[in-house]
Amino acid sequence: MNICNYESDDSDDYSIHLGVSSIPSCDVNNATVPVMASLVVADECTADHCAATVNFESSLDWAIALQSNGVSNTLTAQLTSGGNTDVVHVATFQPMAAAVMSSGTANISVCATDVDVTGLRFSSVDSCNTAQICRGSSMDTTCTTGLMNNAYVRNVSCSGESCKGKVMLSEPLPCDGSTGIATNLIMGMKVANSTQSNFVSVGSMTAPTFNISDASGFDIGSSELVLTTNTFCVNSGISLNLSFADGSVYGSSETMVEVGKVSKVNSTTNGTVIVELASPLSGELVDDKIEVSLSQCGVSATGLFSVGMGSSGSSSALNGSTEVSNVDAGLTDSTGSVSTQEANSSTGLSNSIIVGSVIAGVALAGFIFEYVYHKRRQPMPMAQDSPVVTPV
Repeated sequence: MNICNYESDDSDDYSIHLGVSSIPSCDVNNATVPVMASLVVADECTADHCAATVNFESSLDWAIALQSNGVSNTLTAQLTSGGNTDVVHVATFQPMAAAVMSSGTANISVCATDVDVTGLRFSSVDSCNTAQICRGSSMDTTCTTGLMNNAYVRNVSCSGESCKGKVMLSEPLPCDGSTGIATNLIMGMKVANSTQSNFVSVGSMTAPTFNISDASGFDIGSSELVLTTNTFCVNSGISLNLSFADGSVYGSSETMVEVGKVSKVNSTTNGTVIVELASPLSGELVDDKIEVSLSQCGVSATGLFSVGMGSSGSSSALNGSTEVSNVDAGLTDSTGSVSTQEANSSTGLSNSIIVGSVIAGVALAGFIFEYVYHKRRQPMPMAQDSPVVTPV
């Protein structure tokens, strides 16, 4: 740009505020407005003409460079110090083609939450990149079966016109996306108020692959199991099956707790599934192996977990036993629950054993007494004469 009446002695006092004639409505924070990083003035200047170069802090954003509803944007400048403060137009963006979406061959899980894309002339402002996503075949160039219209492209980085970013899916992909003939994701995008880009296939949808990476709550008395998966399908109706390691169905017997059901799903990158059980895990299950089968979008993952004692210190619930070690621990409340805390346990003989031993001792002593007393009351036998040897 040119600066009139530039005084080189006051060069440090010059500051320029840049702007555009039309800020995109998608840019609520004015992030697309360029900011001056430095001002470089030519060595030789006249009173009427001094060439100056304005360096921006970052590249001009394509959201302001592309035509908005067919109208080209203009760049404005204002001297905020060192001269006249009038706002003047210093450049007009030339008409350019709309954004372009590049085709791709990636395998995209139906449980995916984002898709990597490349193309031309993306905006660095997430909300200014609106992607339209459809379902079709690999050669489709139009949208026939729409999936979502308001997905944003984030984490955009550009080198000149070439850009890349991530499309953040605003809705889950269909679980049946990997079946049939329309398994490809067809995508186009629109930057700010520019015209719509082309539509191309960016990849094909595939069935999910996942595993149960962690689990907790497999302890007697627990009514909540927490499962962590490395892939979470937001759109999937999660089904859960619990069974014993030998294949018998967990919950099929009246003596077993009912099969747990999912009551809450924490949709994080590593999905957490919280399973609420109809009743706490029974003590009869200690050391049993429980197989958990978790199904998402028709694909199952299994894990084998052992039921443990937990950290409560309870001990008499082993093998489902309600036998306790002292009288206090055997008292039950109105619901029939049994206290099994080790704090109430005795380290010696139980009271029942002591009482039994005393009774047995008394009985034995009585028997011995009666026997001796009876013997004493019997008459002594008459003494017999000793044989006499008559001398011859």
